Amino acid sequence: MKHFRGQPDHDYWRSPFTPREKARVWWGLSIVFGLLGYIYWRRPPNPPFSGKLAWAESLMYANFGPIGVPLLMGIIAAVSFVAGFFLWQKSNPNGIRNEANSGE
Repeated sequence: MKHFRGQPDHDYWRSPFTPREKARVWWGLSIVFGLLGYIYWRRPPNPPFSGKLAWAESLMYANFGPIGVPLLMGIIAAVSFVAGFFLWQKSNPNGIRNEANSGE
């Protein structure tokens, strides 16, 4: 059932999240990685590393020493913050979904 003009016939045709909602998720990830970087700055981890980012942590530790892992977390936090910023800029200023203009 359509509630306004330009709405697709079925709900599965539209994006489940607005760009502002996606930006908030990216900023949340930025905060998490920023806190993780701060924790690693205060208590740097030592090799051998484990987990999914073990290869990146080993690489950063080998190149930058004990400051490498907090640096990696800071880089991830900065990239996710910038991604959220660009999604926020892309969003509609009113925060209203507009499926008719979503292709632009």
